[in-house]
Amino acid sequence: MTSINRLPVVDTHHHLWDLSANCYPWLTYRITTRVCGEYSAIRKNYLLEDFFDDADAVNLVKSIHVQAEHDHADPVRETRWLQEIADSPVSRGFPHGIIAFADLSRLDVEADRMFSHDLEMIQGIHHCSCNYRPVRAAFSGQIRIKPLQPPGIFFGQRYRSGPTDFGAPEFKRC
Repeated sequence: MTSINRLPVVDTHHHLWDLSANCYPWLTYRITTRVCGEYSAIRKNYLLEDFFDDADAVNLVKSIHVQAEHDHADPVRETRWLQEIADSPVSRGFPHGIIAFADLSRLDVEADRMFSHDLEMIQGIHHCSCNYRPVRAAFSGQIRIKPLQPPGIFFGQRYRSGPTDFGAPEFKRC
């Protein structure tokens, strides 16, 4: 019988970051408690070697990197960096796919920039539909989550018309 630790594992959502090579405001200078609370323990580089060390107990065979809130002013930078990692012989092909960031409220600009580069590992685009901040409710003292971004982004015509000019004919909107 096969040990559970030897079953093939595909990590479909992980993050890597190199704070000396890329800009992650939430890990460097825009420190907040965010939705996840205090997170000083992860405010350091987390590279492929760290990921492999953390996954050492399982038979990790593939992975998908999901954008890690790199500086939105240059979302392609993180994707190029990840593509370089995947292309390196020491990476064993990891990550096998990239879910990149694009500001879908600016579909005509961001998504087109993403696919105009030779970034073959891109498997999809991620745009957090709403950023949140904790708010203490005055009447009860409970923490509530309040949206920061206008909720109408997904109702606008620009988004609803779909990604028709991504330059990637195989890309489909789910």
